[in-house]
Amino acid sequence: MTKSKTVIYNANLITMDDENKVIDNGYLVFVDGLIHALGTGVPEMDENTDSLDANGGLVTPGLINCHTHAPMSLFRGLGDDEPDRLQRYIFPLEEKYVSPEFVRTGTALSCVEMLLGGTTCFADMYFFEEEVAATASELGIRVLAGQTLMNRTAPDAATIEDAFTRAINFCEDWSLDDLVTPCLAPHAPYSLDTKQLKHVKNVANDLGVKIQMHVAESQFEMQHLQKINQPSSIKYLDSIGLLDNQFLAAHCIHLDRNDIELLAERKCGVSHNPIANTKGAHGTCPLFELLQEEVEVGLGTDSAMSGNSLDLFRQMSLTAPLQRLRKNDRTVLVARDIFRMATIGGAKALGMGEQTGSLEVGKWSDVVIFDAESIRHTPLHDPYATLVYSLQASDVKDVFVGGRRVVKEKKITLADSDLIRKQGVNFIADW
Repeated sequence: MTKSKTVIYNANLITMDDENKVIDNGYLVFVDGLIHALGTGVPEMDENTDSLDANGGLVTPGLINCHTHAPMSLFRGLGDDEPDRLQRYIFPLEEKYVSPEFVRTGTALSCVEMLLGGTTCFADMYFFEEEVAATASELGIRVLAGQTLMNRTAPDAATIEDAFTRAINFCEDWSLDDLVTPCLAPHAPYSLDTKQLKHVKNVANDLGVKIQMHVAESQFEMQHLQKINQPSSIKYLDSIGLLDNQFLAAHCIHLDRNDIELLAERKCGVSHNPIANTKGAHGTCPLFELLQEEVEVGLGTDSAMSGNSLDLFRQMSLTAPLQRLRKNDRTVLVARDIFRMATIGGAKALGMGEQTGSLEVGKWSDVVIFDAESIRHTPLHDPYATLVYSLQASDVKDVFVGGRRVVKEKKITLADSDLIRKQGVNFIADW
């Protein structure tokens, strides 16, 4: 049987490997979904080789979105200026509208947006997560899919016991999928009691899956911790055994030095979501300090209801300015550090650093090719600065996930994006 072989050449390769190699006039070869070789010049090709001229454009690892609620794209633009949106607005909307069809429709919109913007993998937590998994798989994008657990009536579970049953079944049903990595997603420290949180960890250990969770995000959360006599979210979760290298903490705004040291010691991953954090007036994550302690931090968009888009270029462009304001130092966080968070840093935060996040032999061929003819791509003095501060999602030209071309000439290949958009419009027509 002939192996599937693809060669990308005439590329500016940004590898994001341990040496941060940049290869001018480079080529990348992938065979059967894995990176087989990379180097300078043009490799040998035969009639069985699919070749693609990058035209001197930037070629990078696929971007990784470390925190989303993909179905909520159907809520985009609702309640933007409302106080206490979570309790007064989001939860009631979910109770009224969320269904399997809602999740499928919203997830399809989100997957199209992410793929067209160069995202090849995302971490998601929501209800009816099997629909997120199925839709992502159909559209060819990787997902760390977390079934939500919370101690209240949810759209897909009347009780917490029902929620655990659903979560276990989900993780078992999707354990062998090539693109889907199932996990557990307890909503937040205030959404379950201590006994339930301990049970989450026991179940995760039994299933061999990760846990992702909102942590140290809001004043509401801080007030809850005071009521239960806990000093901080991080210290509380550590005291009951949740923190380890299988834990992904989203937001992490309200941290002190001891919290940061605990996250580093326990080797937790963190998702930094700068636009959602600041737009919601929750505060600014102490990102600089987290990176100093070598915590693996990736970038996340949060939902399209919280941040309005799933565009990681927006997140990258805001990350350094916020930290420079915090530290009153314009040298804090160089562009390469930020692009690392969007690629290999995010992969490591999700526990996928050995498989994706950099252009290295043996890794999945998750690759983005940028439009070399874009005005924003010109001139190319510093590729990292161009990627972080100049380029936009619309500058993504081609995307490969596991060697499969899922975006070709700025159009998705595995579905009809116009049809998906129309389905979204039709779904909310009667709201």
